[in-house]
Amino acid sequence: MDRKFYKDSVNSNPETERIRREVLIPKAIVPTLISFVFNADQVKTEYAAIKGLEDQYYKPLNFGLVDNPAAYLAEYRDMLKKSGIDKVKAEMQSQVDAYLAAGK
Repeated sequence: MDRKFYKDSVNSNPETERIRREVLIPKAIVPTLISFVFNADQVKTEYAAIKGLEDQYYKPLNFGLVDNPAAYLAEYRDMLKKSGIDKVKAEMQSQVDAYLAAGK
């Protein structure tokens, strides 16, 4: 669909556009980390191992495809620990701290 056509058809009502501009946008809450992007270069190996666990553990658990979710979750957490989740979390936290300190 042509974006201009979509935009024009959605915003064709001047009153709707006025409400959006004057009421909704000023009240919008912008998340603090909206433009934060994690750089995994320092933890490439650990990050790749963790991402590899998604298909094996996260997706079946998330979609309710496991018989014993509690046991499966415990096993998933154990595998995350073994894959280096703590190192990845620490790296991400240091980047978030730097991002916030820079006032972005």
